[in-house]
Amino acid sequence: MQFSITTFTFVALATFAQADVHSSALCVDMNNGYAVYNDTATIAACTAYLARNNGADQWESCPDCVMATDPAPHCQSDAWHIGGDQVMTP
Repeated sequence: MQFSITTFTFVALATFAQADVHSSALCVDMNNGYAVYNDTATIAACTAYLARNNGADQWESCPDCVMATDPAPHCQSDAWHIGGDQVMTP
């Protein structure tokens, strides 16, 4: 019997290089070297980011975080609030 180790990764879909902030992100599990979309984790992360208020920097709160579905389900911030240490890119 073979078991695969699944890891959690929050993948940035778009980046803004100056402040390392993002307009969108989604969660994936790494399964045998392949990124597999994790809907439950993406919704939970987006909800947590919406409630977050850790300071005055742009990435420390996300008042406009919403789940979007176009082109695929992801957490969206039109004001580019997603970022900092919370988003990891592969």
